Amino acid sequence: EEKTLLSETIDNLLNSSLLSDKQKKQIYMYYFEDKTLSEIGQEFGVSREAIRQNIKRGIDLIKAYDRH
Repeated sequence: EEKTLLSETIDNLLNSSLLSDKQKKQIYMYYFEDKTLSEIGQEFGVSREAIRQNIKRGIDLIKAYDRH
């Protein structure tokens, strides 16, 4: 039951307007498809570091939202 609730919460966040479409896709690829930052970077045509920073910004937005 707890896992289902967590999964629903994650789905809601990934479907909200809180994150950009790019952030949603990158977070999904990293955490749910087990892609590396380098693999995601290649797909988006940017560096591994750019992906890391974008995912971190997205996670920070989620954390800030969670505090409210």
